[in-house]
Amino acid sequence: IACIVVIAAAGAWSWVSVSRQRAVSRDREEARMAFAAGEWEKARARAQRALDFGPNPEMSAIERSSREKLAQETDRRDLLARLRPLEELIRDTRQYFYIQGVDIRKKLERIEPSLVEIERASRDPRHAGIAEVWSALGTGWYFVGDLVRSEEFLRKAESIDAKDARAQYYLGRIRFEQAMAALLGGKGTTFEGRLRQFKLLASQGIDLFR
Repeated sequence: IACIVVIAAAGAWSWVSVSRQRAVSRDREEARMAFAAGEWEKARARAQRALDFGPNPEMSAIERSSREKLAQETDRRDLLARLRPLEELIRDTRQYFYIQGVDIRKKLERIEPSLVEIERASRDPRHAGIAEVWSALGTGWYFVGDLVRSEEFLRKAESIDAKDARAQYYLGRIRFEQAMAALLGGKGTTFEGRLRQFKLLASQGIDLFR
């Protein structure tokens, strides 16, 4: 009888061991697939569950990388949430450019402190790859009238996302303003020289609108 019990126990343990190995293999495979698909929370959870059964360098790397990605996403959401009031302020101010009798300078002064605050936050290396932040800063400084600063931030947005429509639109507007300034200004230069500069800058602006 004792022998039968031992055999039964060994068989049960073997079955548990095989089931556990299958579960670990399944968790590892699901962790790999989730990580490849960018499903960071699922990848982290499956990798951690696999690690609960024993160390594995691949699962450790997936778990660590997934946690880092989740932290980055949280940082991105937090910064974009801080950006929302600034964008609403820009939208609210923009309409007054076309209304006579409105002191637009006072309204623009409301934007500058927000721009400075977001610009300070954007210097954090964790936020360097968020195109929306740079294009919002570029748009804000455009309306404030600092075209040099505006172009700097819009170029950063464009370098991160070449299809950022807002960055391309305001870069185009900057080029057209520079073209008009070149045509109407330029003391000491000939009209032909100013016209050539106007055509060059206007052409660059048109390319950005395409």
